[in-house]
Amino acid sequence: MATMDKLMKALEALKVIQPPSNAEDTVGQKKKEMSTSVKDKILHCSTIADAICSPSLRTSADFPKVLGLAMDTFLLCCDDENSDVRLMADECLNRTIKTLLDSHLGRLLVELFKEIKKNGSARSLRAALSRFGDICHLMRPQKCRPYTVNLVPAISKICQRNNEESVQETLAVVINKLMPVLGQFANDKEVKILLKAFLPNLIVSSAIVRRAAASSLTSICLHSRRPSSFFSWILLALFDLILPVHEDHSVYVILGVLLCLRHIVPHLSEAMLTPNSKGNSVIQNEEEMVVTKEQLLKVYELVLHFTIHPDHNVITATLETLYHLLKCAPKVLQQELMSPFGITKSLIFDVPKLNRAMSESQCSMVPSVASIDESALEDDQDIFVPDKRINDHVSYCDDEVRSNLDPSGDGSVSLDGDSEDVSDSSNSKLKPFNDDMSYFLTDGAGSSISVKKMFLKKGASDENMLDTDDEFGGHSASSSPGPLSKCEFKVGNVGTFTDQDIPLKYCTRLLCSSFLLTGTPGYLIPDRNVRISVKSLALGCLSSAFSLYPSGFFLPLHLGNNSVDSDITDEQQVWDVILYSSHLDPHIRGQICVMIGSFLGHALREAGGWWSKWVDSHGQSGAPPLSCLLSKILSIVQDESSVASKLGLVGLKQCLNPLLNSLDALESFPILETLLKVRSNSYWLTKVELTELVSSIPYKIVHYLESKRVSGDSLSINTCYQDKVLNDILIPLLGDEDVRVRQASAVAFSKLISNLFYPIDHLNKDAVIAIAKQAIDTYLDVSYKGSLQSSLPLVHALVKPFAVHDSVFYNPVIDAALSKIINLLVNTLRMCTNRYLIYGCCHALCLLSEKFLVTVFPETWTAVISNFKMENFVNETPESSASNPQDGNFGSTAKLNTDLICSLISFVTNTSLCLDLIAHQYVLQLTGNLLCGIWYKYFVENHKNSNGYQQDVKPDAYISFITGKVFHHLMKVLNIFTHVLEEQYPFPASSRSALPSLPNAPSLSPIKRKSKLKDELPPSSNTIKGSPSKSTG
Repeated sequence: MATMDKLMKALEALKVIQPPSNAEDTVGQKKKEMSTSVKDKILHCSTIADAICSPSLRTSADFPKVLGLAMDTFLLCCDDENSDVRLMADECLNRTIKTLLDSHLGRLLVELFKEIKKNGSARSLRAALSRFGDICHLMRPQKCRPYTVNLVPAISKICQRNNEESVQETLAVVINKLMPVLGQFANDKEVKILLKAFLPNLIVSSAIVRRAAASSLTSICLHSRRPSSFFSWILLALFDLILPVHEDHSVYVILGVLLCLRHIVPHLSEAMLTPNSKGNSVIQNEEEMVVTKEQLLKVYELVLHFTIHPDHNVITATLETLYHLLKCAPKVLQQELMSPFGITKSLIFDVPKLNRAMSESQCSMVPSVASIDESALEDDQDIFVPDKRINDHVSYCDDEVRSNLDPSGDGSVSLDGDSEDVSDSSNSKLKPFNDDMSYFLTDGAGSSISVKKMFLKKGASDENMLDTDDEFGGHSASSSPGPLSKCEFKVGNVGTFTDQDIPLKYCTRLLCSSFLLTGTPGYLIPDRNVRISVKSLALGCLSSAFSLYPSGFFLPLHLGNNSVDSDITDEQQVWDVILYSSHLDPHIRGQICVMIGSFLGHALREAGGWWSKWVDSHGQSGAPPLSCLLSKILSIVQDESSVASKLGLVGLKQCLNPLLNSLDALESFPILETLLKVRSNSYWLTKVELTELVSSIPYKIVHYLESKRVSGDSLSINTCYQDKVLNDILIPLLGDEDVRVRQASAVAFSKLISNLFYPIDHLNKDAVIAIAKQAIDTYLDVSYKGSLQSSLPLVHALVKPFAVHDSVFYNPVIDAALSKIINLLVNTLRMCTNRYLIYGCCHALCLLSEKFLVTVFPETWTAVISNFKMENFVNETPESSASNPQDGNFGSTAKLNTDLICSLISFVTNTSLCLDLIAHQYVLQLTGNLLCGIWYKYFVENHKNSNGYQQDVKPDAYISFITGKVFHHLMKVLNIFTHVLEEQYPFPASSRSALPSLPNAPSLSPIKRKSKLKDELPPSSNTIKGSPSKSTG
């Protein structure tokens, strides 16, 4: 009970830091706080934590109550003015939760929830929220529903604290942890309460709060029981905030809506394919809601509309949203964007209020935040609509803007009613715009206007369209290859959203004309006009657009001169964006490489591998040839900048395989030569991309092309790129100092097996036959199940590697390639002295043993193991024979089979590899798989030799000895982990003798010592009889 007394005294002493119950106690409270020093608070917190974590106290009947007091005290101390006290309270809270997590999880959750419901100080609330989120996944299913009911109003109150960024940021992290656990237990009304609580935070001035709200809203919808319905609901709510667009909306509202759309868009495709759960709707007559095509088109039109916004933050958010929308576009949106009939009407102008296809109960957006009571749970609250000022400016489609067009048709353009003209429209030159520059659009009604009759957004810029003599200076590389003395902007018609043509054409022209191209052939918009970050995002959007519509690469920048017979020398084409490959910024160079790779990959697939015919079908004789595009990619891959080189490999990965399968496959040899040089790049992400790229190359096609090149050119030398990739790229990268590079290289080996080609393993040593065979196996599902190898396990329904499913089957071609790769890795492991290379080889072998099971390919694994012989284990043979008398009957071949396992055990016991826990784990996993393979083969062979009688199988002595060594090491590792997790300190072995120390020389007589002991010992009836000392007495 001494521990309980210490605990109660510490709790009583720390009560002085609790806030006073009323204002009259404030003076006394401050006096008590002064009397309690910082050192005392830290000491009391440590005392409470030690007592609570003590096993002796947990048996007390009052322990749950005391635990509640301790948790409350720790959370209060987390809000102390002194940082040292807060740090100690935080540490004690972590230690208490970690120690009592297994035995008192329910009580810990209750105490944390009490603090969340209290909604007190920011520090205490964040401490409770973060820890509740960390352990909520351990909650019992029976408790999920009660916690859901109680947490919803508590979270709704916390959402109102939108002026505290740290609280909202922590809440967003916790929501992303809570919703996967509790989302399925929330009904529709509770989900809507949460959505309504977070929606107002989207329009606040703080970017952190807006990000937190967008992340939380997405997580709530995604993990609910009806994701499609709630994604549709949140889209309608966002449209209410932003539509109609011709009204003057706050920049914060626009940024919040775009940010939320950016988070939602990647999940819409999956949500539309996943059916909603039934029986969860509270309102029985409510119509089922799903994400519709109209909503997707609204999102698409919104992001295109805001690309011309004067605020660069809005433009950045818009391009990010557009990138995700094009990259993750649902099928229904892809069909609309590729439709030759175009989009018939605009959906974001003149939208009537509340004209939405949903029930009255869904019109509420924000509950009453004064108090969470029964009335707040109803769905018939008023709609939350932010205050909107009436737009004093004329909308983009207003007649006043059209009046600025020069009716004479001579190309003069008026800005904001100014009458200053710009003569000679075909070569009109603009003074550089600001970042809020918007580009040229036709009227929203879709009227046909000549190229020279264009207008600018009213109020976009006050600068006149005059000649400029500014030099490009440092931005010369980002401009055109032509004269750099002037920047020529040419006004042109880029189309409208409602054109009766493929909608992606307008999107492509709008992006290029707004952020990338000037309209004059060979000229690019300088960096002083458009930010580099905006250009990078625009190029990313173009990459996604070309993946859907590769023909957009051949579009003219402006409408009106797209005839085949027309002279295009004075008209800039979209393909001029490849001039950014010489830009000074490495991100821009990398992004243009990604764009070219995306375009080439999808174009070659669309063309069926016939590039020249596909290009001719577009009637563009001046388009850059394939060799030019590939040369630009290769120049960026070999760039001095690691960032550009990495992005170059990303672009190359998108087009290399389609190129190898095309008629122009011989163009790939310079690419393969370049890849062999990239290995020396020091950037780890470049190395990772390189390993992913070389592991996806179909080496059957490469071998066929090599043979064709040698037969067609007598001077050509047959270069085996497959062997060079293995020996010059992947093996050296296995020994890289960066663990991420080693991991990527090990994964590449496991992916590479099915792509390798060794002629000796295929019929007639022909790559074409091998390719045809692989295509038959892939598309006609003709596998090798039950073929030459009848190596399925004897016992099913076990763990890996004995649990073999129907999807795992034996393939002799895979077996042959696997054998060669394992042999390469084992030989490398045997001869290397670099510890990083040892780590990498063990990792690669481990992944191979997990993917290509030792029970499916037993001959390959045991055959390679038998070839591995380590000289440092020759000395272990006599020791093993001495400790195992039956070892004399074991053949030398079986001993060699286990040499690799002995070496692996030596690595984790006698070398520094044991200190690297990740490498240690891979070695132990590989050792276990190899042991399973050895035992499995031994049982199979004995089963065959014993004619099916399992009782005749005798355990092998040497294999049993090796297994014992493995288990001995595993027990040591488990013992170490147990001590670490339970914070137990092992007692060191005592070097002193167990005998008591001898007295000085005069008292060495045994008779005197015996009589002294008799005098000291009290008489007892339990004296042990028959002892030597008593028998002599």
